[in-house]
Amino acid sequence: MTALATPPRVRRSQEQRSAETRERLIVAAIECIERVGYVEATTTLIAQQANVSRGALQHHFATKADLIVAVIDRVSEELNLRFDVDSLAAAPLEARVAAIVDRYWEVFTGPSFRAVLGISLGIAGEPALAARLSRSLDEARESYGVLWLELFRDAGLNAAELSAIRRVVMSAARGFGVLKILQPQGEHDADRSMLYKIALRELRSGSHS
Repeated sequence: MTALATPPRVRRSQEQRSAETRERLIVAAIECIERVGYVEATTTLIAQQANVSRGALQHHFATKADLIVAVIDRVSEELNLRFDVDSLAAAPLEARVAAIVDRYWEVFTGPSFRAVLGISLGIAGEPALAARLSRSLDEARESYGVLWLELFRDAGLNAAELSAIRRVVMSAARGFGVLKILQPQGEHDADRSMLYKIALRELRSGSHS
């Protein structure tokens, strides 16, 4: 019997290895902050969680603040950049609303948002970091608005009206995320369904005006 040839091993480029290490550090930071809180999530602990050296961490993130900004940016990406916008924009309104609500619900009830809460509670004495995070969040809000305009341009609503609906939907999903932490056994599926119905009703209102 002829032995099967072993396929050649594909070597990762330096750029790929660097991106993978950076990703591991962001994920490790989220896991550590969620588990022990912002203050106790030291760069040493995060490096250990990511299974990299302190030097490797400092190569990607010179300071803990730089890493924290990357965590916040990651949550913004999870909320906004995981959509195939062109494909979703062609779907029925119900499917678009369901995709948005499901995405917000998944993020705001997940570990990334719990880490963000930990960061929010822990940076009271760090005004410089708070200012950086505020700028990052302002940029994220702009990108959320662009996404909604692209997805719901046929709803018959202007930018201000879409922005108001988006803020309500995001705020509600964020609030349910906090509630789920406090009451993990609550009727959260019903809450999710109600949020979808409210968002759909408001987006349909433009076509009837």
